[in-house]
Amino acid sequence: MAWDEVNNSNFVRNDTITVTARVVVQKVLGVRNVPKYDFGAMQTNMCDMTLLINKQRLFVNKAYLALYSPVFYAMFFSNFQEREKTQVELEDVAIDEFRELLHVIYPCHKPVTVENVEYLLELGDKYEIQYVMDECERFLMSATTEEVPLITKLVWADQYLLAKLQVC
Repeated sequence: MAWDEVNNSNFVRNDTITVTARVVVQKVLGVRNVPKYDFGAMQTNMCDMTLLINKQRLFVNKAYLALYSPVFYAMFFSNFQEREKTQVELEDVAIDEFRELLHVIYPCHKPVTVENVEYLLELGDKYEIQYVMDECERFLMSATTEEVPLITKLVWADQYLLAKLQVC
């Protein structure tokens, strides 16, 4: 469109031109993809332990779990019978919840949400994973009372010794 046509049309009002543009993004640079780990697939160089939960297998790295959890450290590297095993059965745990726990501590560091905070607190406490407890506490401190009621926050703060949340 020529400038004369623009000037003589209704596009110019009070010395202002309004332009509407439609943009189609062809390629995006600089966006980091968060690594996602598939615990259901054996990755030879990355796994040295199979956790059996409800007859389903999760393939994990003992040393990595032991870095986060003194319970797993004791299980895999102390004088427990599990030390010599390549498969350990975990009881009283839901596989989907435990898989979510793994996604929080493995490099993808999946965030704590309203949907997973309760069972992550339980599992973080059960396996003494301070990182998970800290992430849950951080989430709860920023969650609105519509997301997590204040009484629930207070109960969890007391039950799981979340000192920062008790003061918040």
